[in-house]
Amino acid sequence: MAGPAALLLRAAGRRRGCHPPARQRRLAGRPRRAVAAGFQRGLCYRQYLHGGRGFGKSWQATFETDDRAQVEKILAPTGTQWEWTAGNALRTRTVRPATIRHPATGEELWFNQADQWHPATLGEDTMRELASIVPADELPQSVTFADGSPIPAEYVTRIRDTGLELAHDIAWQQGDVLLVDNLTLAHGRRPYSGARRVLVAMSH
Repeated sequence: MAGPAALLLRAAGRRRGCHPPARQRRLAGRPRRAVAAGFQRGLCYRQYLHGGRGFGKSWQATFETDDRAQVEKILAPTGTQWEWTAGNALRTRTVRPATIRHPATGEELWFNQADQWHPATLGEDTMRELASIVPADELPQSVTFADGSPIPAEYVTRIRDTGLELAHDIAWQQGDVLLVDNLTLAHGRRPYSGARRVLVAMSH
């Protein structure tokens, strides 16, 4: 395995847009005690989706409908709380655990999007610019602990950096097929330029 893996990583270094999976089990064991204790309380994901004009995506584009009743029908079974504002925007609030048990192995796995929803991972300059144009309660997406208390910026940057340390780049080639257990592996995409097309299908 060492030889092919080394060749793959060297090839990945010459390409852009690689797929970098990281094992969720290793992520679950890496955060320091203070970080892990905070996340044991669970997370609250918040969205602000404007009604046609505003920063970020509209609820119409997000749910692919102009019908509020249809949006509520989609949200109802998910445990999400929602509120329509006077300006025809939609606020949502969803509480989820930070880890999950794999149904087949019973392993505790890191399974959350705190590092993607927290503005700290955008960088200090972007955070300041965003704060100057968008009120905190109108950020397209944000995350707190489940009780509404803020997540320290250093927690999410540590998690992001740990995930990047554990990731192994897979360089796409035309015709490749990659099967990913979405519970076992965290995954994403490196930056790239030029034209490309990657198709995704999900199954149970």
